[in-house]
Amino acid sequence: MNDVARLFLETYARGGEADGGWKFGKALLQAQLDYSEESLERIDLLLKAIRDRTRPVHEAFIADPAGRNFLSLLAFYLMAVLSRRTGAEIEWHDTRSAQKATADWASIADTPFTRLVALAPDQGLLFLPLVWLHDRLFGLGLGQYDKASDYLLSVANELEYDLPMAWWNAARLVGVTASTMMAAVAEGRPALPQIAWHHPRGQRTNIVTLPYEGEDAAARGEAALADNREGAAWKTFVYNTWINASGARVPAISVTVQTYGPSPLRLRMAFRYRPAADGRPLAILDPSVWEFNVPEETFLRLNAAVKRGAQGVRWPAGKSWLDHYEGRRDVPSLLPAAVHVPPSYATGEQMRIGDAVLTDGGLLPGRVVQLVPGSDGHMACVFKDARGQRRTATATQVREGVLFVSRSPADHLQECVSWLEQRIKQAPRGRADPNALTSPAHACVALAGLLWQGLGVAKNPATARQLWQAAADAGNAAAELALAAIHLEGDTVRQDVAKGLQLLRSAVAKGHAPALARLGQEFETGLRVPGDTAQAVSLLTRASEAGNAHGTYRLAWMHRIGKGVRHDMARCIALITQAAGGGYAQAQYELAMHCSTGDGVPHDDERAVWWLERAVQNDHGEAMIMLAGKYERGRGVPQDLAKAVTLYRQAADKKIPAAWYHLGQMTADGRGLERDLREAMRLMTLAAHDGVGDAKEQLEDLELAMTRENRG
Repeated sequence: MNDVARLFLETYARGGEADGGWKFGKALLQAQLDYSEESLERIDLLLKAIRDRTRPVHEAFIADPAGRNFLSLLAFYLMAVLSRRTGAEIEWHDTRSAQKATADWASIADTPFTRLVALAPDQGLLFLPLVWLHDRLFGLGLGQYDKASDYLLSVANELEYDLPMAWWNAARLVGVTASTMMAAVAEGRPALPQIAWHHPRGQRTNIVTLPYEGEDAAARGEAALADNREGAAWKTFVYNTWINASGARVPAISVTVQTYGPSPLRLRMAFRYRPAADGRPLAILDPSVWEFNVPEETFLRLNAAVKRGAQGVRWPAGKSWLDHYEGRRDVPSLLPAAVHVPPSYATGEQMRIGDAVLTDGGLLPGRVVQLVPGSDGHMACVFKDARGQRRTATATQVREGVLFVSRSPADHLQECVSWLEQRIKQAPRGRADPNALTSPAHACVALAGLLWQGLGVAKNPATARQLWQAAADAGNAAAELALAAIHLEGDTVRQDVAKGLQLLRSAVAKGHAPALARLGQEFETGLRVPGDTAQAVSLLTRASEAGNAHGTYRLAWMHRIGKGVRHDMARCIALITQAAGGGYAQAQYELAMHCSTGDGVPHDDERAVWWLERAVQNDHGEAMIMLAGKYERGRGVPQDLAKAVTLYRQAADKKIPAAWYHLGQMTADGRGLERDLREAMRLMTLAAHDGVGDAKEQLEDLELAMTRENRG
């Protein structure tokens, strides 16, 4: 909707009309919406004249596209005036996107007033300018302010209610400044120090580029911030420097912002990065905070505006901050979790240890076992899922994808299953979204998944298919994808590629990101449908842009082999890193392989271990083998034979032949295990049976050693 607002205002400014025109177009042009205070008075007169002379009927007026355009233009204009006055960041939404954006803190009904919703994301506030406009135009008696200027003043006061607007604007400016300088670094342009400032009533930003770097530049910048001879409302100083992190010297963009007036803010942050080198792109690491003069809780709130500022800058080459974000946390969060408040679930309840929950988008039973400081400055949770894995979820992940079931049940698995069964029996309320986490259709999908895998319940593919079908009939995209996979692969049903593709396309039509990734994979491999690399790239790109890690990984593979796209190893690594950061286990494993071999990235065993640990948390068998080898040999971690044995056994439980081989070797040598040639031979026999490396030769050596010992 932001582009729509921009288009409306630009079209009006050049004397044109939006599609469908706008009612009272001539009068609108005469109102001269030029962002002045007088223009607000002209809006008051315009609405009064229309109300008194034409007595418009509410329902008929808004049923006319030209009438809706008239109201939309004025709504966009009012908020644009507000943004110019206060510097507030305003996002526009329609009803549905507003409901999604504010699901955890607001309830938005589908009404003519919510057709356009103005959201101030920094402050977490929403505004409905259409309420004011409808009231003034149609005399609805809603008790709104009589004048546009008074209405905007009330909105501005609400923005300032919690923290000064100058603070929010300054925090966002830190991110914008960092991103602008980082773009220069990424593209090999000069990144010389800069001082910028803005006068209280000025309409332009003054920027001075310093012709030198290092300590001289830092001293000059600090002096300019302290002096403020210009009488500016704020100043920033940014320069490219180095900081010490984890005992190493790391390049960073340092940004300091200073606001002036009765409530001054000073905030200084260092945005660390790894320069582009040896064919690899620049990688932006997590920032460090150096200085702030507000309480920690306030800083953590302002840091959200810093992130939005950094991520919102479009770089000259067409990329952005997020395209280069590394996705790895080298250090703990900016601050210890200053807000010691447990996360809240998607349904609003506050989390407690012992809670039975449904994790992974409301699909997998689990129990909350620990609350810990999170990497985002808020409390996170550690939960144990139905597979026995301990994993961590940030406050945001909890809010967006974890459902509360009950407090401290004796059997959390059974409690989750019972909860899903009860939810399935509930009738949908009104026009409930069948894809919502709390809908009966979603409960069908979750329970079907458990029945399919035999998690917490007896394995029952037939009942699972019935539940998926019920959810698919209700319009649930995840159920359509599950059924599509079954029919495409002929898994427990007769293979029916046509039906599978029909279901898959239906899920894709709903914008379901995993379905986009699956259909893209089908076109890429050409195993069941004629290959179409152009379609594959398009679908996988859409899936990746929607945040689907599987789609991102498949797209990375296409860049690696140059299939449908230009061969680009740097882009491949960037996409694999993105998929790994999104929790895709195979991508985490492969990125660890790259780090271990130095293929496309610098050789870095510590980083390889970091990603392997995450892949193991996601139950990736080969990652267990590789991580065990790191511990066995002490590469990237201190040598720990007991840990290596544990990981090899974990992989052996998954029937991975290489695990038997390594356990056999360690048992034969008595390394981390009691020496036992008989047990070593048993393990090596299993490995040899599956054709592992030199397992047969090793088995012959073990037989010879055992013969010698028996003779002795």
